[in-house]
Amino acid sequence: MTRTRVAQRTIDYDVEGMTCGSCAARVQKTLAKNEAVTEAEVNYATGRARVSVRPGAESSALEAAVERIGYRLSPIEGQAAKDDPQDAEARSWYRRVLGAAPLALFMSVTMLVGREAMDNDVVRALMLVTATIAEFVIGWPFLIEAARRARHLAANMDTLIAVGTLSAYGFSVYQLLVGGEDLYFETSVLIISFLTLGRYLEARARASAGDAIRALLRIGAKEARVVRDGEEIVIPVDGVRVGDLMKIGPGEKIPADGEVVEGTSAVDESM
Repeated sequence: MTRTRVAQRTIDYDVEGMTCGSCAARVQKTLAKNEAVTEAEVNYATGRARVSVRPGAESSALEAAVERIGYRLSPIEGQAAKDDPQDAEARSWYRRVLGAAPLALFMSVTMLVGREAMDNDVVRALMLVTATIAEFVIGWPFLIEAARRARHLAANMDTLIAVGTLSAYGFSVYQLLVGGEDLYFETSVLIISFLTLGRYLEARARASAGDAIRALLRIGAKEARVVRDGEEIVIPVDGVRVGDLMKIGPGEKIPADGEVVEGTSAVDESM
């Protein structure tokens, strides 16, 4: 009996909305469940997914399935000239860090002053304004991501951040309205400030990791010399199929994983 190999194609996507490794695992699991998908790999460090699908598979079906769990897929073919999404994310968080720094500094000063600040109506009003800006401007990405997860009956780290900071903010607003002195505005402001700094450092590290991975991929072979029907032909590396016999000349790069079946040579191992 002859086994027929089914041709496949590979699609690369940018994945939006991932904030932790569990997000990447969830997206990968969702993609792998699709009957048209033979293999799915989601990389949180680069924010991308590589999906191998059967012929005739619709990319829109995969995008819809991922969107239903609160994330977004964008095919990256023809988008090489655009800015790296990790670089844009790092710049966005950097701007939020700059905005959060004076808010955190002000709240730190009120903590040092202590009870005297709680008795001053002007200071209490300034604390409310500061906390409102921190919660709903600086911390908006945490809130919007938590809302998306809640809409899809899921939770992640953003859910914990939103619940914790909104609880401190909401209780403090209540205390302010009833004339109480137990204000915890500084809690929400400092938590958001520290987490914003953490997200910036994480985004910068991911951007660096993504640059390193793409630089590594760029030094890989772009073409492969394969033997088909007794004739050597040079094809793009994406055209190599399982079962092809490749010929690697001295000093050349190995374009794909395989088993050495014959010959001895010296190859470029920089990849």
